[in-house]
Amino acid sequence: MGEKLREFNVYSNSKGSSGAVKNGWCWPAFFFGSFWSLFSGFLIAALFMLPLEFILNFAAGVVSDEQRRYGPEDATRVIGGAIALAFIIIRLIYGAQGNKWRRARYLRRGFEFRGTVRAANKADAVRQCGVENT
Repeated sequence: MGEKLREFNVYSNSKGSSGAVKNGWCWPAFFFGSFWSLFSGFLIAALFMLPLEFILNFAAGVVSDEQRRYGPEDATRVIGGAIALAFIIIRLIYGAQGNKWRRARYLRRGFEFRGTVRAANKADAVRQCGVENT
């Protein structure tokens, strides 16, 4: 059974470097959020989002402790729901925009768009566009 083909945008520069970015949803960005942005080189996003996610996580812990100590009152349910909603919204933004941010970074760094292809992986996409992958 063959591999599932995905759509990739391929980029290259005059120095012989090339790369491909999958179009659509970015699962690593969705699951790892600010850590994904940190390790993917999006430092400004990481510097903003990492503290925000830390604060939300801390607040969720405080709400959880309050619910255990005093019972699930309406106020803590609302606050807990708002924190959970904020986490979900942040992750949905990351997942929806992650690959778009990667494509924009290639263009900012002087890479040229070479085409959109359907391929099993990034290396295959680069080969299909006839550019060297370094």
